[in-house]
Amino acid sequence: VLQFAGDVVVTDNRGNVVVSGDDLFLQAIVLDGLGQAGVSVSAKGGQDNQASIGAISGGSVSSLAGKGVVLAGNIDVQGNLASMKWGDIGNNLVISTTTASAKGFSLKAGNIGENVSFEIMDSISSFSANQYSSGEVVGNTIKKLAVKQGDFDVDVYTLQGDIQSLSAGGNIIGDVYSAGGIGSVATKGDISGYIIAEGEIKKVAATTISDGGFYASKIGSVASKNNINAVFVTTAGDLGSVKAAGDIDITAKVAGNIVSVSTKGNFDGLVRAAGS
Repeated sequence: VLQFAGDVVVTDNRGNVVVSGDDLFLQAIVLDGLGQAGVSVSAKGGQDNQASIGAISGGSVSSLAGKGVVLAGNIDVQGNLASMKWGDIGNNLVISTTTASAKGFSLKAGNIGENVSFEIMDSISSFSANQYSSGEVVGNTIKKLAVKQGDFDVDVYTLQGDIQSLSAGGNIIGDVYSAGGIGSVATKGDISGYIIAEGEIKKVAATTISDGGFYASKIGSVASKNNINAVFVTTAGDLGSVKAAGDIDITAKVAGNIVSVSTKGNFDGLVRAAGS
């Protein structure tokens, strides 16, 4: 079911819906009985070749795609959704699913606005965006999450298992929590949030680490091209390698051994290792 604000609606014999007029807005899509089918919306003409789409709700759908389309409303899928591709995603939105799909959930988007939440009751196989200002991402597990540029003030959570890879082109400000382990966290900017895993944090790399902390059963390596100012806690194993080209100022409480701490600058902090 489609709800439009526009002048003319024409359906051709291939099942496509063509809407023409001024100041067009697709107010809502209600998904009904699509199952393994998908929905695709594209825009052509006008000053910017873009259109806006409002709320999307209903049962399971294989894919949602919007070429040259700005998502301006919530998505509430009472079922599973395997794939989403959008131009941009607006502010203050919630995108949610309630069940898992066969191959997991994937997203490809341009710019994602402020206070946007993804509540995905599925494994997130791939999540990529040009920019993502603020909000949260929740999934059962996360294989890959990548944001190319801008501050990443987003809290990331998994409910059942690992975060394999998280990367950002800008500063990581939000907190990251994994119900399992974390494979890698990488940024070309600063880390100031908390990185927490019930299992192991294997690798962290940043330009600088100005605040926050790392909590895990054990920690493999943490490296910064400048300073490190953070808390390190392991509950069961070692703190592997902490390396900075600048100063290191840390507080560490380690259940096992501290393998190495190296810096080309000054070192300060309080370090306790049960295995030492």
